Amino acid sequence: MKTTIHSTSLFSYLFGMVFITLIEINLLAQPPFSISIFNHATTLPPNGISGPLHPGIDVGILTRFREKTSSQSFYHWKLGYYYHRLVHQGIQLYGEYNKLYRIWDQLGVGWSAGLGYLHTLELHEKFKLTESGVYQRTGKAGKPHLQASLSATVNYQFEKYTPFIQYRARMIAPFVNKYVPLLPGTSWHLGIYFNLPQKQNN
Repeated sequence: MKTTIHSTSLFSYLFGMVFITLIEINLLAQPPFSISIFNHATTLPPNGISGPLHPGIDVGILTRFREKTSSQSFYHWKLGYYYHRLVHQGIQLYGEYNKLYRIWDQLGVGWSAGLGYLHTLELHEKFKLTESGVYQRTGKAGKPHLQASLSATVNYQFEKYTPFIQYRARMIAPFVNKYVPLLPGTSWHLGIYFNLPQKQNN
């Protein structure tokens, strides 16, 4: 019963995020996008700078963009994937509120915080003993999780694109029921914000 409740809540939140994003895309003529590569680590901050390579990639879209003289704010909706060797694959769909501050010329720093969905697919096989005494494989569909994230960003804004470096910390729940209710994770991101070229009408 507990697993059903968690799964229903997570999928409801996931549907709401997708619905809001589609509305924002229709309202904005050309929303900015992002793409980044990152290294995932299962550890508490500030660790995760060095260690085994667990590569990942994500793409995102920026909505509700607000700009002031020395700061910018926006919502960032992201779809990501990472490969944690010998453990699992992770598929992420989450949203974050971002705040960026210009500190010198085009150089800026910022922070973000958000919530989202993580679906993990185990890289090893799991079996359960049935009442008939036969072992049956389970867990093929993976497991749903809720993730909360907090990140720090350094970026440099050019005319048409903005490269950035980002350090993100995440808390994942539940990871393994009764054994690991809360799992920490970190990731270093190297990416870029950009706009797609606009089509010119003849």
